[in-house]
Amino acid sequence: MDRYEVHSEIASGGMASVHLGRSRGEVGFSRTVAIKRLYPQFAKDPAFVAMLMDEARLAARIHHPNVVAVLDVFSEDGDLSLVMEYIVGESLAALLLAARLHGGRIPPAIVVSLISGALAGLHAAHEAKSETDEPLEIVHRDVSPQNVLVGIDGVARLLDFGIAKARVRAQATRDGMLKGKLRYLAPEQLEDGDATRRSDVYATGVVLWEALTGEKPFDADSEGAVVSRILEGSLAVPSRAMEGIPAALDAVVFRATSRDPSTRFETAQEMQAALERALQPATPREVGAWVSTVAKDTLAGRAEIVRAIERGRISLAPETRANADATETFVRPAPGATTSTSLTTEAMPDAPRAPKNRVIFGAAIAIALAFVTAAAWKLRRNPVSIAASSIQQPHVEVTIVSSVPKVDEPRLSASATSPVKRQAPIVAPPATSSVTSRNKPAASVLPLQTPKRPSCDPPYVEDANGIRRVKRECL
Repeated sequence: MDRYEVHSEIASGGMASVHLGRSRGEVGFSRTVAIKRLYPQFAKDPAFVAMLMDEARLAARIHHPNVVAVLDVFSEDGDLSLVMEYIVGESLAALLLAARLHGGRIPPAIVVSLISGALAGLHAAHEAKSETDEPLEIVHRDVSPQNVLVGIDGVARLLDFGIAKARVRAQATRDGMLKGKLRYLAPEQLEDGDATRRSDVYATGVVLWEALTGEKPFDADSEGAVVSRILEGSLAVPSRAMEGIPAALDAVVFRATSRDPSTRFETAQEMQAALERALQPATPREVGAWVSTVAKDTLAGRAEIVRAIERGRISLAPETRANADATETFVRPAPGATTSTSLTTEAMPDAPRAPKNRVIFGAAIAIALAFVTAAAWKLRRNPVSIAASSIQQPHVEVTIVSSVPKVDEPRLSASATSPVKRQAPIVAPPATSSVTSRNKPAASVLPLQTPKRPSCDPPYVEDANGIRRVKRECL
């Protein structure tokens, strides 16, 4: 591609991965972006390509600071990719996980600020219009912590309209097919598959409950039990489930998650106003400072990658994915850090070892085999009693030079309803490592007995058909 460089993967979803990228323009213009790419197994499927194009068209019609903007779409060898603005921040799912791991919760005022921002972006999506000024009737259908991105600027942004419902979609949902994450689906979606604005309001209410309590909503041992709890409306009162939550927020949560859609907030904007009346939201500065503290390791690792890309210190390497010719640099995470991802686990391909390594290693093995073979042949031709102290095992020294250090990458799997711990990407500069292997001398053993020499004259046998077969003991 001429306009974009694709670098390390920073997130993965059910049908696509998101990479750091660099846009290039005239007179030296460049910009760090996020590039969403379909997985190779989906890139040639017309249905998934249509979904990606629908996402691009819908997101392009939503102009709001609380929605991640889609900047461009490009195609290479028939594979489509979305170019999005790069936000320095972390998903709400990852922030919730980090808070749980540290035994804490997100402060209620910050929760109100985050959900308020997500609701503002959601309302902008619901109100979006086409080029001819006709309502698009967008329903997101996947409002969840994974799809709320919180920047260090203190702004929460809604993203991923890949399964959104709208009047202008090229790819339609088949009857009886549910789309979205189970724990955030409204009861009417489970019953008849119908999704409306109020279904998105319901999902946002569940996210609000989760962010306030720090607990997984409708937690159960099986998907069937989760469905039963959703239909029963079994969410606990937030202020009773966790101390320190203002009771005024209870009414907002339970109106948003009402079993009857007609009793919910009519619009996301109405819910946003009620939420802000219940508790004064934290300022963007306070939210940004909190995110920078909680996601410090992830953000620092990602910032290092961005700096390396901008300085040209990460060279592009041939793409290792099947059915893809684009170039991409994979920067592996360091153990113990966290990074953002959305849904599905996909192991990052191992860095290819230099051909020189294989030549050296193969030569060393060949030398070792030659020593062993020669010793065995000599012993068979000149059988004598040999003391163990006179037996010398071949000395083999193998040196492996690696141009790219191999680092185990515990890629974080994230299920459709549960965020999972991830690894923070760090720059892995080229390095050289040396590994030496040396066989130890053999321990003392009893003297070897002279073996009885087999009859090898002639060294073959002839069967009934006149075919000569070499005696195994004469080889």
